[in-house]
Amino acid sequence: MLECHGSQSVDSNFQDEQGGIILDRAISGMLEELQPNLFEEELARKVDFGHTFSYGLETRHEAHLFHGEAVLLDIVLSMLIARSRGMLSEAETGRFFNLIAALGISLTLRSWIPNCCGSRLKNEPTTATACSASPCQTDWVNVYS
Repeated sequence: MLECHGSQSVDSNFQDEQGGIILDRAISGMLEELQPNLFEEELARKVDFGHTFSYGLETRHEAHLFHGEAVLLDIVLSMLIARSRGMLSEAETGRFFNLIAALGISLTLRSWIPNCCGSRLKNEPTTATACSASPCQTDWVNVYS
């Protein structure tokens, strides 16, 4: 849906018909996953995708990133890790980056990984332990379908 209608939805601030459908699907998918898990007994959740490294990016990046910007960079890193582990094909990875470009998002990675993410992994054992099981999406297109 984002590949077909994302660019025009971004241009309309998701105020067009397709943008409304995209938002409704995203919200419904999150609620469906979170509602039966109010006490967070199950921690392997799709809604956590993009939240492995983002905290370090939000709190330590010199550009003072917004939450969504940090989550996107986290997703990019997770996708690259998944690709390097053979969990995503080159075509799937390309499709992801093509979507980012089509949505008009320009990525400037600079040296954010060691400065912002590395310290998070070193200082927080729960994150470091979970890192190898971090949500590296293998079917990112269907996360909320």
